[in-house]
Amino acid sequence: MTCLKMNCQEFMARYRAAKPGSTVMLDVRNNDEVAQGMLPDAVHIPLGELGSRQAELDKSKEIFLYCRSGNRTQMALEILKDAGFPNVICSIQGGYDLLKTL
Repeated sequence: MTCLKMNCQEFMARYRAAKPGSTVMLDVRNNDEVAQGMLPDAVHIPLGELGSRQAELDKSKEIFLYCRSGNRTQMALEILKDAGFPNVICSIQGGYDLLKTL
């Protein structure tokens, strides 16, 4: 099981280096925040819905989590880890505003 916490630069470098189709970029921000924009190819499941919508995610893929600042990604990491997702990566230092610049 791989559950990693990274800064934004490490997070994006690992995501970009991954084999195409082997990852999911998951945005756990609220709907009003997502209305301001999302990272390309990201899937949006708000943190409050993640427990009931986790079946929408493929456990065989590496899941990359992000939010606005990093706090919700840590909560989402615990939800997915408890649900048996073996490969979860989260951005904990910075969030969407920094990630979109990288």
